[in-house]
Amino acid sequence: MTRDIAIIGMSVELPQVKNTDEFWDLIVAGRSVSKPFPEARSKDIIDYVRYARSTAVKPPIDTSIEFHDGYFLDDIAEFDYGFFGMTPRQGAMADPVQRMLMKNAYLSLEDAGYTGPRIKDRNTAVFVGYNVNPGQTYGDFLTRADPSLTPLSLTGNMGTMLANRISYQLDLHGPSMVVNSACSATLVALHQAKNALLAGDCDLAVVAGARIILAPLKSADRNLGIESSDGLTRPFDERADGTGFGEGSGAIVLSRLDAALERGDQVYATIKGSAVNHDGHSEMITAPDEASQTQLLLDAWADAGIDPRTVDYVEVHGTATRIGDPIEFEGLRRAFAHHTDDKQFCAVGTAKANVGHLFEGSGVIGVIKAALTMQHKTVPPMANFEKPNPKIDFTDGPIYIPTAAEPWDPAEGKRHCGVSAFGIGGTNCHVVLGAAPATPGASTPQTTAGPQIFTLSAQSERSLRLLVEAYARYLAGPAAERLSLRDVCHTTRVSRSAHRYRLALPVSGIAELGTALTALAEGRSDELPTVYSNLEDWPGPAQPDDSPLARYVRGEDVEWSEHEGTATGRIVKLPSYAFDESRCWSPFPDTWAERTPAGPVAAVQDNPVTHDIVFREEPLAADWPGGVRALALVDPATDAEAVLGTIPSGELHVLRLVAEGADVASGTFSVTEESLQDLAAHVLEGRYTHIIHALALEDTEASDIQTLDRRVTKNLYSLFLLSKALMNAGVRGRIVALTRNACALVDGASVGAPENSALAGLAKVIGREFPYLKTRVQDLDEHVTPDLLWREIVRPEPGLHLLRDGRSYHEVFEELPDVGTGTEQDYLKAGGTYLVTGGTGGIGLAVSEMFATLQPDIDLVLVSRSGAPDRADWERLIATHPDGKPARVARALTEIEGMGARVRVYAADAGDPDALREVVEDVQRRFGRIDGIVHAAGIPGRNLISLRDPKDFADVVRPKIYGAYVLNSATTGVSPDFILHFSSVAVVFPSSGQGDYAAGNYYLDTLARMGRTDGCHVVAVDWVAWREIGMAVDYGSKLDTTFKAVYTNTGLGIVDKMLRSRRRRAFAGEVNYDGNLVHIFKSFDMALGDTVNTKMKQAESDLRDRLRISSEQKRKQIDAVSVELTGREGGVYRDAEITVARCFADALGYPTLDVEDDFFNIGGDSLMATTVASNIATCLQIEFDAADLLMERTVSAVADAVELMRDEASEESPV
Repeated sequence: MTRDIAIIGMSVELPQVKNTDEFWDLIVAGRSVSKPFPEARSKDIIDYVRYARSTAVKPPIDTSIEFHDGYFLDDIAEFDYGFFGMTPRQGAMADPVQRMLMKNAYLSLEDAGYTGPRIKDRNTAVFVGYNVNPGQTYGDFLTRADPSLTPLSLTGNMGTMLANRISYQLDLHGPSMVVNSACSATLVALHQAKNALLAGDCDLAVVAGARIILAPLKSADRNLGIESSDGLTRPFDERADGTGFGEGSGAIVLSRLDAALERGDQVYATIKGSAVNHDGHSEMITAPDEASQTQLLLDAWADAGIDPRTVDYVEVHGTATRIGDPIEFEGLRRAFAHHTDDKQFCAVGTAKANVGHLFEGSGVIGVIKAALTMQHKTVPPMANFEKPNPKIDFTDGPIYIPTAAEPWDPAEGKRHCGVSAFGIGGTNCHVVLGAAPATPGASTPQTTAGPQIFTLSAQSERSLRLLVEAYARYLAGPAAERLSLRDVCHTTRVSRSAHRYRLALPVSGIAELGTALTALAEGRSDELPTVYSNLEDWPGPAQPDDSPLARYVRGEDVEWSEHEGTATGRIVKLPSYAFDESRCWSPFPDTWAERTPAGPVAAVQDNPVTHDIVFREEPLAADWPGGVRALALVDPATDAEAVLGTIPSGELHVLRLVAEGADVASGTFSVTEESLQDLAAHVLEGRYTHIIHALALEDTEASDIQTLDRRVTKNLYSLFLLSKALMNAGVRGRIVALTRNACALVDGASVGAPENSALAGLAKVIGREFPYLKTRVQDLDEHVTPDLLWREIVRPEPGLHLLRDGRSYHEVFEELPDVGTGTEQDYLKAGGTYLVTGGTGGIGLAVSEMFATLQPDIDLVLVSRSGAPDRADWERLIATHPDGKPARVARALTEIEGMGARVRVYAADAGDPDALREVVEDVQRRFGRIDGIVHAAGIPGRNLISLRDPKDFADVVRPKIYGAYVLNSATTGVSPDFILHFSSVAVVFPSSGQGDYAAGNYYLDTLARMGRTDGCHVVAVDWVAWREIGMAVDYGSKLDTTFKAVYTNTGLGIVDKMLRSRRRRAFAGEVNYDGNLVHIFKSFDMALGDTVNTKMKQAESDLRDRLRISSEQKRKQIDAVSVELTGREGGVYRDAEITVARCFADALGYPTLDVEDDFFNIGGDSLMATTVASNIATCLQIEFDAADLLMERTVSAVADAVELMRDEASEESPV
């Protein structure tokens, strides 16, 4: 007799997943469904969150409400209470977790073929894995709203009822229990179920788990230290910084394999063996233990009786934490090393990358994924994986990360895989799965002579109609080819419950059945010869009729085996029950604030999402600072030396640009890394205070692309290479870059050489990356005198400054509540042609779709480096790899064309002037016009200037500057109605690593401000990160920071308004005044307008108050801790040691601590470490985190580290 256990039924509900077929499509495509917390759900709980905070004994200092991004269900309130014999009130009182478990438990039994009479004779057990987590629960939500709901909500919110209610509602009599071992709960529940089946305690076992996060609040007080910064789970990837929260439910049905085969059940996969252990007294209770994981695998393989070398896939725990992933890899490596030295033969993956970490529900989700992997004989790719974690040497281990779907059909025929889950408290479980045994004739549809009786039933009319629609779709798809009528009818008759509303059809073939169901779904029942149903619009034969079909629809129990047309077949997979769901939710009273001492919530400040950057006059320099020793870099081809004239006081030395033969010592240099490195050494040796970059003094625009290229190289690249060399040489001083009429003072102002304005973007980043080099761009006009120029040059203020007619102007960031100008007009023409660079990127496609929605009769020309997949492949890509970029492009293009627009895609690099010009000319020849251009192409800057490779710098600059130049110059003859440039926040508030990106985008802003003379509306929008699409999403920087990330609908609305107006430039992004980064604004070289400045001061004050109150409360809490220090002769302890000891004692509770006690050896764990480190940082006013505590683990060692940090902080600050 075999000890194998069969998985005979499965059900799953996850974000964007309603069944196992959709789940497989998701994972085999490597898709990840992380997103912001649904707005509709936040509205359901926002008042509860505010109430809970307002009534807390220790209310939070930061009252802003922000939610984590994660893998969230769109709705958790819908439920078919009537199906489960509950009243609407009972349904609303039940925890959504309980509801979801009931639903998926039933669907898994239905999938197994055991509902209704067929399950009554089976001793069926229920094992639920669950853990009640600290924080907001639905039970708390209900009873805070109305304490009198406590008795009514009891059975809907008790943990034990998660299993017991399933047993009660479905009339199951086997063991019924909840297993709680945190993240390993559902896998341990499976282990228990397996053992119960083998012991004869039950005939069938349902194993289920679920996870719902009522209020995934993002705040320092609640963070555990394992959360992903952007909501994405990236197991084993170098970018992994934590786990993304997941929601959903899964359930499986287990049976002994021999019994399942005897009954003819379908088998997805088998459970060969399993093991459970605990870490014991490991380093800390909350951290994973490598040795325990190794032993766990060895025990599970032994229990399964398999050769571990036949394990080709492991569904790992894979939480993407910096500690957990390397430990799990090492556990796998050591376990396999007991049996084989082979390398990289076993693929690993985890559903957490696709659907997030469901914590206690994650184990059963992993088993379902593993079973589907077995069934489809395909190893799916790991989602979100790009580069391996540098702490893991995959080449020296047995595992590898699949990056594409791989066929799984080993030569020896044995397919085994494993599933791991590790609980935060140290309870670990591993399950070994095997392939389902081959059954004779399983792949060949069974045939039978004569009509067969097909039945469907549901608890409500709507459910029955939904079921008919689902079956009609199913039988119209590929499933029809592998199904027999005999199996389908047998499954619906004997393995489905007989509910109140019924349908019975006599049919002779699958095609006939599909046609009949389609007719019913479309309201054409009168076309069918025979329909038996108790729905009024599906009339049956004339009465009286005593056929089994008629008796069935009248509600009688029919013994089908006694009648013709009821041939016995196999239980096969068919569409699951369609629940008639309605909203079951008890609303939190929105008047709570009026009835509590806390009073009403303060009104939310209304801040605009658009801003402007204008130039305002500033006073001229009054005094000469003295002590100036300047080195000027000049281009002899310009009048730079005449412009500079004689320095009023101090010293001026000049280096002249030469093409070759440069010798800094002799007064010449060239734009090469070697020459500018020599120059940096010369600056250091000569102790120069000011480096004047006076190369970009051209006063006319580049006449052709060759001239543009020479100028960009000479002017922009030279500033980049100069600053790089100065940084790497450790030079301290000031850089002043001179340009002439390169920037527009006002819209429509005359601009000489706009390409030189790019220096302003780069210059803003130099000082941010290297504070020792304060950098100023001085844009001058033809009226400036050397005396005025020098006085302005040596001013201490960095940033961009313009001299016009003897007056000085600087940039100011101010609010722009309305981007309209009062001259709004339509901008899309019927029959028009619109070119979009970056056209197959997320934003390019979104803009194209918006254009097609507004005006379907247009030609859209999309240009991108990658182009688009062949049209002939679109349908296949969408069906087989729906989340891959080619499929996303294909789907979007299909939808755009479906609106009526015509699409043509060119594969061309916007940074290649010749290629882009060729596209523009071809479009003009082909369509005879270009009515509008959207320039959305771009590559982000991703490295510091000091580390930046010149080629990489050029790759970022070229799509912006060269691309925009070509689009502008190549369309002078056709005069488009508009050119919209997608610029960036980096030109205003740049981050480190964005020097090249800021430079390229500043040129776009200047083009917009100067405009064109032919009436073309040139527009530039400086975007902050888009939250849902675009570059920020691709590169993991979509979070709210100093600005709130823009949602797609908001962004497209701004595009529409800008193009309808005559405005030339806007900054798109709402200031995050409630965030904890508002203090950063004053570090930028940008003045703030009066309104912004007032709000910013208030926001900074509020932040300081929050931080001060929080720090004071924390220090009072720590100061109140009484702890006696021991371990040092004489008993004298430093103040830092006493404070650190109090922080330790606050977490651990000890009245006495030895200064050499290891924090983790005396009961500390990784979660405690986060809080303790934060308290140390607050009390001692230093930067100290959990990683520091992992290194310095004793009171004495932490105090030493603190004092060292203080000494380093007291060193001279940069000037």
